[in-house]
Amino acid sequence: MATQKQTASVIELTGIAADWSWTSAFKAASYPNGMRIGSIQFKPGQAADKLVIKDGSDTGPAIFDSVCTDSEEKNLYLNSYCKPVIDFSDCVLTGAHKVIIRLLPM
Repeated sequence: MATQKQTASVIELTGIAADWSWTSAFKAASYPNGMRIGSIQFKPGQAADKLVIKDGSDTGPAIFDSVCTDSEEKNLYLNSYCKPVIDFSDCVLTGAHKVIIRLLPM
C-alpha cells in the first residue's frame, strides 16, 4: 500500500510498501491511453533508494528507473500518455521517500 494524495494535476505517493498502479487513481476504462504525464519526481528517503516505474504492467518497459547515490531528488520530464505501475519488488525505498506524478490535461 501507499499513501496517495491526489488533485486534478498531481498524484503524490508516500510510504510505498506494496505494488501501486495508475488504476488506483483513474478508472482504466475511462482512460484507454492512460494518464498524460508531464513529469515524475522522486524524492528518496536516503541514499541508495531505488524507484522503478513501468508502463502498463509489472512486466512492461521501465519509464523511470533511478538509484539515488545521495539524497538528491530525481526528475523525469515526459509529456506522454503512460499507464504507470510500481512493482515494489523492483524498488528499494526507505520511510521518508516521496513520488510526485504531475499530470497534464487529457
